[in-house]
Amino acid sequence: EEISKNEKLNAGLRNLEELYNKEKSYHQQLLQHKEQERELQQRVQRNIAKLEQLLEKQDFAALEQHFDQLLASSDKLQRVVLSGNRVVDAVVGYWRERAYADGMDWQSEINIAEIAVDDMDLAIILGNALENAHTAAKGTSNPSISLKITTKNGLLLIALSNNFQGEVRIKDGKYYSAKRGFRQPGTGLANIRLVVEKYQGYFKINSDNQLFRLQLALNNRRQD
Repeated sequence: EEISKNEKLNAGLRNLEELYNKEKSYHQQLLQHKEQERELQQRVQRNIAKLEQLLEKQDFAALEQHFDQLLASSDKLQRVVLSGNRVVDAVVGYWRERAYADGMDWQSEINIAEIAVDDMDLAIILGNALENAHTAAKGTSNPSISLKITTKNGLLLIALSNNFQGEVRIKDGKYYSAKRGFRQPGTGLANIRLVVEKYQGYFKINSDNQLFRLQLALNNRRQD
């Protein structure tokens, strides 16, 4: 019995350490996004000044060349998530670029107003969910991830799906994967569940035909 208690304690400590490392990673993503946003604003300002200068000189050949260069770089700019929320932009933008880099099919729809959920809680939810989705999809022949985030009727709604390969087991609402030998539930989903419960929310997972789905609904009303 003493050994069993020690094992549970050690497992709990490992989960806390894993959560701490993920929170640290999400903080770094937010800082990186803020710096990228500042660089993008400065780049836009420089380009506007350059175009105005060429237009004033009536150097239309150089103006056309510079404009073509801007169009050539537009594909990368179109990948930037511009939801208006810095946490969503940072975390979703990070995993979106990771998905593109790994040749995944990525679909996302983000339609949000103000989000009342705490920034760190939101980062934990999105970071854990997207990391799990990316890891699972990466092991398939045609990896794909689909994400939808909306705010409606005082709720923050998140729906995420990804394909996977192999076997998963869901018991008592907990997700067991082959990565842990089906012995322990995944800590990522456990962390998400804790945050959802904090906001009196709804948490549902299911899988069929090698497709995993996560559905969340959180109270998005500010508490006075």
